[in-house]
Amino acid sequence: MVTGKSGLSSGPSGRPGKLDGWALFTGLALLMMGTVDFLRGLNLSSYDRAKLNVIGIENPDTWTFVFMIVGVVVIAAGFGAFTRATWARYAGMFGVFLAAAVNGFFLMSDIGGAAGVALLLDFFVLYALTIKGDEHGGSAA
Repeated sequence: MVTGKSGLSSGPSGRPGKLDGWALFTGLALLMMGTVDFLRGLNLSSYDRAKLNVIGIENPDTWTFVFMIVGVVVIAAGFGAFTRATWARYAGMFGVFLAAAVNGFFLMSDIGGAAGVALLLDFFVLYALTIKGDEHGGSAA
């Protein structure tokens, strides 16, 4: 399989091919996760401080910026995943790892069910970035 200038896989003829299922899944999932993290950061500043103290967040303003920065990094990695850029693969792994760690902290809160579903999605995306990314010569996302 040949990789063209666009970064998309090429068929035997050398013409650009379509994204495979895992690359498309990874890119869309990263875009979705990054958007959710960014919006979660915006929403965190208006969340009830008493509930935030229960799960250990004493300064929501700091976490607002953390979530928003991680969200922007994951969104950028999502767009890069469509081109199978190596930087996007590693940035995506870093962002998803941080998101999974944060979702783990939220498991015992009042939004534990949603955090559990997000944690499951994090693991699928990490699988797609690590295991399935290696199947394309190490430069796939």
